[in-house]
Amino acid sequence: MNENLKIKEGLASLSDAVFIYMADIDHIDCNLHSDCITEAEATKAAAFWKADDRKRFLSGRIMIKSILAKWIGGRPSQIKICAGKNGKPVAVSDIAAAWLPHFNISHAGKRVAVAISDHPVGIDLEDIKKVDFAALAPSVFSENERQVFEQSEDPAFIFYKYWTSKEAFLKALGLGLVDDLQTIDISAGIDVSFAGQFTADPLKLDFFRSGSYVGAVCYHAQKQLEFFDFKMPFL
Repeated sequence: MNENLKIKEGLASLSDAVFIYMADIDHIDCNLHSDCITEAEATKAAAFWKADDRKRFLSGRIMIKSILAKWIGGRPSQIKICAGKNGKPVAVSDIAAAWLPHFNISHAGKRVAVAISDHPVGIDLEDIKKVDFAALAPSVFSENERQVFEQSEDPAFIFYKYWTSKEAFLKALGLGLVDDLQTIDISAGIDVSFAGQFTADPLKLDFFRSGSYVGAVCYHAQKQLEFFDFKMPFL
């Protein structure tokens, strides 16, 4: 991965690419950067039982606010995250006329991933674990996907590829997880019929691996992905 991207070209730098920032939560000092955490966010974090859950949530907020602050030439504390349509997080700023990019966040284990684009984008990250993939497949996969899964020499890889891809796909469309995931078929890429109900934008899916983590990104088809390590301070 590249080092931190120093954003100098403003919004034009997103014209051809989607930026993916990856971070290890152990490398983000949430206390040091608590000035950008709102009271509501601190209360939500405190409600998590596990320390890692609190750290993942707060790290994600610090990451996205630090990144988006670059677009307005302001401070992370000037970025507010609120619920948009269907509960998908969106960013606003108290700086007049500030336009902020679309973003999406996912976290798993010790990692947080943030996607930034000038079009709606979705990302999902999962920590590879041993689960009963065969038992879950019928409620997750379409008929075509099940065939690929059952015939694969690496069913775990196929499971995570389809699972993360469907999550990213739905998030890019501004939707949460649906009850009938098996009606969505991404065995050959984007389910154009399903996507067409929510957007006219051409979309594509990319799957990636990072150590013991796997993930997928759904984004505008005319763009490419660029990956960056996120480190504080974000300059």
